[in-house]
Amino acid sequence: MSRKKNQTSVSAMPKAAEVGSRREEMLTKDDILEKRLIDGLQKFDDMYMASEPDVMSLQQALEEHKQVERRKLKRELVLFLAMGMVIIAASIALYMNLPASLLAVQGTVLLVPLLALLGALTRKTDRRGKRVDRR
Repeated sequence: MSRKKNQTSVSAMPKAAEVGSRREEMLTKDDILEKRLIDGLQKFDDMYMASEPDVMSLQQALEEHKQVERRKLKRELVLFLAMGMVIIAASIALYMNLPASLLAVQGTVLLVPLLALLGALTRKTDRRGKRVDRR
């Protein structure tokens, strides 16, 4: 009885030739799909032909952009130096006329951020206003 079961299960298995022909069918279907895809992409390329940009116009645009960036950088540098000179001049003038007030200004400038930091650390709520337990 078991011998018959083995014979029927062996006969139900596909033969090597059948498996090979299925692989060939699958390859041909893949080839057809690949050909359709390539043809569709070629049609898309033909419909939307992009022109190549002119090298001279690209170089000119790049040079203009560089000049604009240089002007911006020079403007920022001049403003930075001017503000630095104003701060130094004000500090020297204040020191020459009222040294005690210069010390008071410097102390205030140092204490304000420290007090703000201390307040943030001891606060019982976070930035979003939610209550935080600190123990």
